[in-house]
Amino acid sequence: MNRSLMIYVDFRIFTYNAKPFKIYSTSYPMNTCGLRISPRLHRRGEKSFARQQMGRKIFRPYRHLLRLSHTRQTSNGEKTGRVLRFDEETMEHEKYMRMALRQAREALSAGEFPVGCVMVYDGEVVASGRRSNSVGRPNEIDHAEILALRALLADDRSLDLGRVTVYSTMEPCLMCYATMLVNGIRRFVFSYEDAMGGGTNLPLPMLSPLYSGMNVTIVGEVLRNESLALFKEFFSSPDCEYLQSSLLATYTLNQQM
Repeated sequence: MNRSLMIYVDFRIFTYNAKPFKIYSTSYPMNTCGLRISPRLHRRGEKSFARQQMGRKIFRPYRHLLRLSHTRQTSNGEKTGRVLRFDEETMEHEKYMRMALRQAREALSAGEFPVGCVMVYDGEVVASGRRSNSVGRPNEIDHAEILALRALLADDRSLDLGRVTVYSTMEPCLMCYATMLVNGIRRFVFSYEDAMGGGTNLPLPMLSPLYSGMNVTIVGEVLRNESLALFKEFFSSPDCEYLQSSLLATYTLNQQM
C-alpha cells in the first residue's frame, strides 16, 4: 500500500538584491521539492545567495517551509498546484536525526555543546559521535562529526563512503564538512543551521580540481525545532562559557520555536 501523503504546493519566488530565487523541481527519490535557497537561511544574505548561485541542491522536504493547499480549486473545479509526495524517505531522515538528537542530549547532559551525529550506510547506523571537550579547556577538534568519522574509519569493514549519509544536529562547520568530503562522503543531513560557522556553503565549483567535481547532496532543517531547543537551553544556562556572546549564541536565543 502506498502510504505517501499527496499534497498540493504553490510555488513562490524569493528575491535577494532583485535577483530571483526559484523553487526548483527535482528528481529526488521522494519526488518532493528541491530548494536551491532556504527561506530561513535567506536572512543570511550573501551566504544564501552563494548557495543558489553555485547550483547546489538543498532539499527541503517539509510542509511548513512551503505554502500548501490541499483543496484549492479553480473556477471550473480543477485543483491547482503540483502534486508532491512526502513518503518514507522523509520519515527515514527524521528517524536517524532523532538518533543524532539523542547523542546531542547526552552531550548537553555532560555540559558539552549539544551536537550529535550518526552515520548511516544502507539503512544501518555504522558510527556515531557527540561533541566533546567544549568545556574546561575547549578544543575545536573533537566535533561530533570528526569523532563519528574516526569511529567509521576504524571499522574493519570496507564501506563505500559515497553511500554513507551523515546526520548532524547542527550544520557541519567548514573543518568537519571538508574533512568528510575528502574522505568520500557526499550526503549530508542537518537539523539546525550554523549561522556563524556553517561550512556547507563552500563553493566547490570554484575550488581546485579535487573539489570542483564533487556532487554533494544536502538536506537542511530536519527536526530543526528539536535541535534549536537544545541550543537554546545550552546558551541560556548561567554556566555557559563556550561561544558565550557569539553571533551564534545571539542568533539562537533570538530564534522563535
